[in-house]
Amino acid sequence: MGRSMGHSREYRARQSGPEWSRLERLAARSGLSSLEGGPTDNGVGARMRRLYDDPGRPMLKLEFKVEDVFVALMERPPQLIVGDITEARTVVLMPIGPVVGVSINGAPLEENSVLVACRGSSFHVLETHDWLAAGVSFPESLWRRQWPDCGSVAGVFRVDPEHAAGIRSAIWRTAEIWSEAPGRFEDKHFAREQRDEIYRCFATALTDGNCQRVEPSAPIKGYYELTRRIDAFLDAHQAEKIVVEDVAAALSVSPRTIHNAMLAISGRSLYRYLRERRLWSARAMLMKQEGLIKQVALANGFAHFGRFTQQYTEMFGEQPSAT
Repeated sequence: MGRSMGHSREYRARQSGPEWSRLERLAARSGLSSLEGGPTDNGVGARMRRLYDDPGRPMLKLEFKVEDVFVALMERPPQLIVGDITEARTVVLMPIGPVVGVSINGAPLEENSVLVACRGSSFHVLETHDWLAAGVSFPESLWRRQWPDCGSVAGVFRVDPEHAAGIRSAIWRTAEIWSEAPGRFEDKHFAREQRDEIYRCFATALTDGNCQRVEPSAPIKGYYELTRRIDAFLDAHQAEKIVVEDVAAALSVSPRTIHNAMLAISGRSLYRYLRERRLWSARAMLMKQEGLIKQVALANGFAHFGRFTQQYTEMFGEQPSAT
């Protein structure tokens, strides 16, 4: 679930507030998370492509396992995540403090709302401001109840403030125990009690009648479906030269529609999105030593090696050879 390192002197909390101070205190005991961007499997059932606005910054993250449930309290930076749930798990994400500028498939995420993604769900998560979140990954066997259906597209569900507060309280309480005495979770009975409490809080909040799905407007919903088709086209032409007119012609829409859809769902023009995803993909290949630098550049659609080196250095602060 990511890698940890000791606290960096360069780290400063991005915002003030009790939630940030509390997470910084807890994370100080286990270190800062250094997450890789680009195409990746996050280790808890999701396959995704992360595009960070600031690739070099360290982030607070506290993660632990409670029985068969994975829990992470984390700082969320400005980024775009495109992915889907591939394993038999259900992943939920909810704010543990104030949140602005976050949307999932075009639907806004608010303080008292929860993202739910099941096996087969796809998602575009656009985050334009720093915020704090709790992410929980449940085994699918726990989720086969009268809960929201998110079998193909991840959903945002608004819950009442009391239930949202109950979820946050249970997660914080469990995180405090784990941070102070992780050995207690080796007791299966204790771990099962903690897991069941977290599950109960979510189950109560997300039972029919206690939650409401947040639906984007019809145009935004259409834009989201179009971005999924755009991603499929880009995946199929990873190493080729691509211009917006090619994509528009292949998908039978206008270049203007492509532009509007990308901005609405991804916060980026097609050109910027394509460049960033190719650079992040190249970085992932270089870190795994998958071929020579020129081979990596060509595999990701960079025919001009000098331009690739320049754009790579501008984005990551180091030359490809250093990576």
